[in-house]
Amino acid sequence: MKIALLSNPNKDGGYECSKKVAEYLFDKNFEIYSDTSEILDNIPVFSLENCVSYCDMVIAVGGDGTILHVAAAAAEKNKPLLGINLGKIGYMAEIEPDEIELLEKLIDKDFITEKRMMLNLSVIRNSETVFSSNALNDVVISRGRVPKLSEISLCEGEKKICDYSADGIIFSTPTGSTAYTLSAGGPIIDPELDCIIATPICAHTLSRSRSIVFRPEADIRAMLLSDNEACLTADGGNEFILHKGDTVSVKKSRIFLTLIKLKNRSFYEKLSYKLK
Repeated sequence: MKIALLSNPNKDGGYECSKKVAEYLFDKNFEIYSDTSEILDNIPVFSLENCVSYCDMVIAVGGDGTILHVAAAAAEKNKPLLGINLGKIGYMAEIEPDEIELLEKLIDKDFITEKRMMLNLSVIRNSETVFSSNALNDVVISRGRVPKLSEISLCEGEKKICDYSADGIIFSTPTGSTAYTLSAGGPIIDPELDCIIATPICAHTLSRSRSIVFRPEADIRAMLLSDNEACLTADGGNEFILHKGDTVSVKKSRIFLTLIKLKNRSFYEKLSYKLK
């Protein structure tokens, strides 16, 4: 079996955990690829995209941010992903650094997989698509460098819902409901469900400060009405600057992420443990 071992050096100082994982997998006769030569000398090194293309599955060592960093590539190539948590919370990671021996279950395929819905976003400017991406957690419109509220018009298809005066708005998947959406007061959604959650950020109107949960087939559109610029991010990645009149389209993506589960633990058991 071929494994792409991808690590976050900011979380895994000196690649200490990654080296233990690599040595363990080598002892079990796995083939390993990586995007860095810092783990072990005899690991073939390729770009992240090529590592994912060549492998049978991906192991990400770091926090949830590390998983988000490789999720799009893994989902695009339909490769299952396993996270080893070196972050503070690690909702998406399956095991901790002291549980590396559980990787033995990969040999006998003694694991289950779980599909996670993703979002597709596109920015429409003057009737043209100028930016597009996919997101596992969330798509966020937030105020730009000028500390002013953003005026955002929210529609579903051709039906207008309301106008928001807020610091921004978060569109999240059920997977992302335990991330920024949770901090903004949004609901926690079972990740086995498919839906899209829209949560305003610090809305300036009490009656419009609640989240809206949309069906997965919804065609959600958010137009920037204010003159001041706003920032658009997908899974906390690079910012795309929005201008007045830009429309952000958010839909269920055609691709999804497959997560590997080695433990017989439900989402609610994990949630209870992580929220302590």
